[in-house]
Amino acid sequence: MTQSASRSKSQKNPNMEEKPKKWPKPRKKQKNLPSNRPREKRPSKNKGRVPRRKAFEEVRLGHLMKYRAPLEYALIMESATAGAPNVDLIESISYASINPFFRTILFRRALIDYRINGLYGAKGKHRSDKANTKVEQNTYLRILKENVP
Repeated sequence: MTQSASRSKSQKNPNMEEKPKKWPKPRKKQKNLPSNRPREKRPSKNKGRVPRRKAFEEVRLGHLMKYRAPLEYALIMESATAGAPNVDLIESISYASINPFFRTILFRRALIDYRINGLYGAKGKHRSDKANTKVEQNTYLRILKENVP
């Protein structure tokens, strides 16, 4: 019997180099095979909203004018017959008025927005904190009581 045959399998051969240990290969993901059952339909994505025509007081400019310049707002609403006052009319009244609100950046931006979008305003009405809105409403009511017969 030869020397190599007498060795058991657990003994290593001193002449052979040791092989480096290999890391286990990562498992391949199994592909989802198509089944015979029909797929559930997904709900359709919202493609956007249809713009809704708003009343003038719901547009940012109208809301601001109603509470910060109530006399001019009443004058514009009397002259507007179709419900949508003309931008040039609003601008001419604002130039003639002594109300400091018409000199603010807030009014100018709202006027530009109204000139571009009209009653389909891109932005919602001006929302300020509750205390400021309450002051605006009280001012509006006080001025109306003083000036409306």
